[in-house]
This record gives sequence, structure tokens and C-alpha cells, in this order.
Amino acid sequence: MAEFKTHLTGGLLTGAGASILSLLSFDLNIVQAFSVFVMGSLGGMLPDLDSDSGKPLTLLFGTVSVLLPALLLNKIIGQITISPELLVGYFACTQNPR
Repeated sequence: MAEFKTHLTGGLLTGAGASILSLLSFDLNIVQAFSVFVMGSLGGMLPDLDSDSGKPLTLLFGTVSVLLPALLLNKIIGQITISPELLVGYFACTQNPR
């Protein structure tokens, strides 16, 4: 069975290849192609989620703990005035404490 580095490298290469192919063939914009890259890279780590070392699960939860608050920020922007202090507090309170 392959180790974490092998799955991560395979996922990164597959994600990069798929994003370049989709950028050139399907006329996706840069943000959409980057999303394809991220999904391909995360998909390469899925076989390692049950590993004893816990690297993939920690990386996956770390990624989700950053992306989810960033995606939910659009809902908050329409309701309150955004200041730098609010952003620092918002992202500090939504991070995974380890």
C-alpha cells in the first residue's frame, strides 16, 4: 500500500493535469481551474484518511477550517460592516484549535 507522500504526489500531479486540461479544453477561468486542482489534490489523499499517522485527516480538516469560513463570509458581508478587526476576530474564532 502506498504511503502519504505517494498519494499526495499523485493527487497533486493528477489535479494539475486535470486543471490544465480543463483550462485549455473546456474554457474554464482561472478560479474554476484552481478548484479542479484542489479537488484533484484532495482526492489523491482520500485513500490515506484512515492511516495511523493522521497526516491526511489533519490536512483535510485544516483545509476545510480555512475554506468554510471564507465561503460563509459572503453571507456575513451583506449584514454587517466589515472592518479589519472583525475579519481577524472572525477567522481566529473559526479556526480549529490544536
